[in-house]
Amino acid sequence: FCEITCGRCNCCKDLYETIKQYGGDKFLELVDRDGEMSSFLKEVGNAATVLVPTNEAMRGVSVDNVKDVIQYHVLPQNAVNALWTTPFMSLGVEMQTMNNNAGPLRTEPFDLPANTTWEGGLTGFQIQGKNNAVNVVRSDISSACKGYITFVDGVLLP
Repeated sequence: FCEITCGRCNCCKDLYETIKQYGGDKFLELVDRDGEMSSFLKEVGNAATVLVPTNEAMRGVSVDNVKDVIQYHVLPQNAVNALWTTPFMSLGVEMQTMNNNAGPLRTEPFDLPANTTWEGGLTGFQIQGKNNAVNVVRSDISSACKGYITFVDGVLLP
């Protein structure tokens, strides 16, 4: 992804466009119900990792507080200005979300497969939230400028 974004070129995509490109339509329907979060995901260069529930995971889900749920799926840069990719998650970490009231998400430590790079692409591990857990099913999609998309099999409830 781009290291520096001027916002004047079409050299990279925003997080919203990347989620759409990779099939996160149902999550975006939820995002579109909150103008502030929709704008955030549509702004090129916003640095974040977005945990996107698959379309299957979104079916039949009723959400009362849209902003809280969406923010609980957005991981801003961590304390060392790095984005949350699966190799970092493998360390057994606490990850702050944009929803400061819900507390951090957590992972248990796990061994990285041989030849894993910083780009990751790891699946099959769990992210624990305040009230439930989700499994990573596709990860570290880096088509967005300064951002990553990771698909999960459920909706995290703050």
